[in-house]
Amino acid sequence: MTDHKPLATTKATNGNDLTSAFDALMLGHQSGLLIDQEPTIKDLKQQAVAHFVAQGLPTIKHEEWKYTSTKAFAALGAEAFVPTLNRAVPQAQPTANYAAPTIVLVDGLPVLNNADQYRNLDLGKGIRLTAFSQMDAAQIELVAKHLGTLAPAETDPFVALNTASFQDGLLIEASKNAVSDAVLHLVHQYTGAGKVAYTRILLVVEQHAELKLAHHIVGNPGRENAAFGVLVVEAVVAQDAILKVDIVQEAVNTHIVTGWYATQGDKSVTTHSTIYLDGPWVRNNLNLAIPGQYAEGNMYGLYLGSDRNLIDNHTLVDHIAPNSNSNELYKGVAKDRSTAIFNGKIFVKQAAQKTNAFQSNRNLILSDDATVNTKPQLEIFADDVKCSHGATTGALDEEPIFYLRARGLDEDQARSLLLQAFADEVNAYLVSDSLRTIASAAVERFLH
Repeated sequence: MTDHKPLATTKATNGNDLTSAFDALMLGHQSGLLIDQEPTIKDLKQQAVAHFVAQGLPTIKHEEWKYTSTKAFAALGAEAFVPTLNRAVPQAQPTANYAAPTIVLVDGLPVLNNADQYRNLDLGKGIRLTAFSQMDAAQIELVAKHLGTLAPAETDPFVALNTASFQDGLLIEASKNAVSDAVLHLVHQYTGAGKVAYTRILLVVEQHAELKLAHHIVGNPGRENAAFGVLVVEAVVAQDAILKVDIVQEAVNTHIVTGWYATQGDKSVTTHSTIYLDGPWVRNNLNLAIPGQYAEGNMYGLYLGSDRNLIDNHTLVDHIAPNSNSNELYKGVAKDRSTAIFNGKIFVKQAAQKTNAFQSNRNLILSDDATVNTKPQLEIFADDVKCSHGATTGALDEEPIFYLRARGLDEDQARSLLLQAFADEVNAYLVSDSLRTIASAAVERFLH
């Protein structure tokens, strides 16, 4: 194992400086993970380095990033993007009481000392969670089969960074016919220790299995220095399987890019319920591929912008086979000088006849200085489908405010009640009682 040599300069004011320095650093970087010695994974990581060097960090000149600057990432310097070899897992901060099986990840690394701690989690029969660093040969083969097949390193530089740089990760398996009664909670913390943190997770949900997960991204609370994170999750959902995922993000003092990628088999169901509550800079990519017939994909999202925060949501549903359904509802509230972005794409391929696909984006603007950019997109190449999409942006309707005031509420109470109802429609989809309570309290604080 060889350590990388320090750079003569760590300044990365443009993409060329960063990519060339990153390439030089990664040439000397070798992980101690057994999985990295597996030929497929080793090749995947080497290709990811080349993909990132070819692309560089995106700028506002890229159509997919026209409203979202990555200057804060570029200003870190190249060495911040390459992980320190063999570093110890930072100490986890106190977490909420989730009353459920809970794993804490700090800077992308699972905070558990040995395999027995994973086995002692009450996940339900047939549900298994294993760190990449503790996998057996069969699991390494499983990860090598699926990792990188859904998250596109060749077209997404942050996926390329993550693929090249992750030092550990989680494999979560739901074997055939397994049903998870409990909701497994994954808590993501960041230390802001001068490095970009990479989190990598692979979910494999086999035939007739059901898996329920809740991600709580708490960021970097209580620390002065900003943290940076890149989180990538890939999910392979087999025939007749069910995957339910909650994502509640309170990325305090953290710049974070998240990528969620799922593929569905015949008659499978996935539901992603995403709530963004805090964080100075958030980019969320949620991509759902539906190559299975009679499959259903659901996406529900709520994002609340305050101060000068930026929240950028990009979603994509790709209907590949006939007779599938998708439902998408994203709602946003922007106040102060915040910026909210929604870009939702639905593709219906020629073979995907009898597809039902629905997308709705609704936004409320509560101040003159807040900004909302919304772009719903629908591309249909089949002729026997039912599809719709739409977006609305505006202030609260004065008519229901007048109605509530006529029944004894003052104006502030009336506005808060309407805003709470607006947010609760998405909050109700969360499968985690703990995260639903956390989100409700955060929404109430935001509204007051």
